Amino acid sequence: MRTILRMVLPILVFVTTVSYASGDYYGWWDRLFNRNIVLSVWERFTRSQGWPNSIIFDDEPEFEVLLNFMKSRSSIDSVRNDTRIPSAVARLGGTITPPMIGDVSENWPKFHYAIETSPLIFLYDYQRSTAKRNDSADSARIQYVCTLGELQMWVEESRNKERFWIAAILVNFLSLTIFFLTNKSKEKID
Repeated sequence: MRTILRMVLPILVFVTTVSYASGDYYGWWDRLFNRNIVLSVWERFTRSQGWPNSIIFDDEPEFEVLLNFMKSRSSIDSVRNDTRIPSAVARLGGTITPPMIGDVSENWPKFHYAIETSPLIFLYDYQRSTAKRNDSADSARIQYVCTLGELQMWVEESRNKERFWIAAILVNFLSLTIFFLTNKSKEKID
């Protein structure tokens, strides 16, 4: 049995490290844990200049993933413990344009982005049908959740936590197991 383990475990260490590194490089783990969806929403919020791109309603495919991701990572108890489901997630604030250096053609597209401190909020009782007329904003309940920068930080923290458990814990555990199995067999030989 030990001989089989001594042969299988090094192969398992190799397969684990190569598959995890490949998955990290190609974004497999981001897709598996829905971080790619959260990052696409982050990019949408960062690059949008306002309505309708700075808001995600509950009928959009990204909404549920974003809601669960934000609720599970928020440090605000009222966000984490609220059982009601918001009808939208929105970014507040405008966008800025970076200063242009030198002569730039007027035909070039103007680049806009939102700053990292732009707040993200949950909107309750806010419907898409009345949102364009802006008459439902007064009756909507608003709850602050985080900033754009915090959302991006949560994605990185999720990646780092995953890397720690795979690289530091699992691979080291397998390596130590190989070491002890190898040393025990050497002791029996001596």
